[in-house]
Amino acid sequence: MRKSITENLSPCCEEVLETMFFTGILSAEAQTACRAGGGLCASVRFEGPPDGELRVWIPLQTGSALASSFLGLAPGEVTSADCEQVAGELANMFCGSLLSRSAPTSEFHLTVNQDQTPNAEPCDSCVAFELPEGPLNVCVRVDRL
Repeated sequence: MRKSITENLSPCCEEVLETMFFTGILSAEAQTACRAGGGLCASVRFEGPPDGELRVWIPLQTGSALASSFLGLAPGEVTSADCEQVAGELANMFCGSLLSRSAPTSEFHLTVNQDQTPNAEPCDSCVAFELPEGPLNVCVRVDRL
């Protein structure tokens, strides 16, 4: 299961970014840890099995550009609340896509947490994306299979 999650993380995120946020991927690189600091953090706790957490970190500038695209607003119309909401929705969509590919027969309970403080717990799989809008980091931790 962990292998499936690791293999599917990047393709699932790329699909969501392209179809829901109308952006491309300039590069994607597997990381050993989720880098974060400042910016927007959102996480989705999932209980299945498997149980775990998916975390997203984006700088404010990247979050604002993605919110503008997703919400169909002019860049100057995007509020900080919009950015936080979109970061949570982004994490939710990434998690849903990943779990439906990696554990298609499981039923899940998802809990979204929009938190400005990055979680320092280790991850099983992390990907750092470079988008035209800026960097975005996604990490997944599986607690129980």
